[in-house]
Amino acid sequence: MAVDSFLDVFRSDVGKFRARLKKTREELETARRRREELLTVPLPPADVAELLCQLIDRSARQYPIRLQHKIDFILRKPLMDATNPGLQQFHPLLPAEGMNTPFPADLESAVSFLFTDVVKEGIRRALVQMRYAHGPGRIERVAELQKLETRIAELEQQEKTMASELNTMVNELAG
Repeated sequence: MAVDSFLDVFRSDVGKFRARLKKTREELETARRRREELLTVPLPPADVAELLCQLIDRSARQYPIRLQHKIDFILRKPLMDATNPGLQQFHPLLPAEGMNTPFPADLESAVSFLFTDVVKEGIRRALVQMRYAHGPGRIERVAELQKLETRIAELEQQEKTMASELNTMVNELAG
């Protein structure tokens, strides 16, 4: 009888232990899913506007550099004979035959430089009008991700320890 009661207590303890391990694994999976969600869910419109405005500023900073390169080229190699259409394709400020616009990067940096505030305001207005599901802002997101990373590490260690203890318990019973 003592053996039977010992086995009943042991089975009960193992059952409780397995339940705790299962709960830990479920919590770990929930934390991992939340982390993945935070890494993929769109940012709020205000954060998107801020990032796009930073891109506009970066592009605008390139315009004087690009313009200087083109001016330097002209000063080193002046227009030879503008009446000869074959020369136009070699000159950086004259569009090649059939091309009516500057290169997209030049146009983007020129517009960004010349109309910085207008472009930024247009971006903000457009994003206000957009409706979409989004997650927390960048600051809140980073804070939550840091907490999740810490919690995930704790839960992974706890899971590893519990699984090892469970194996030890079962091996002691078998041996």
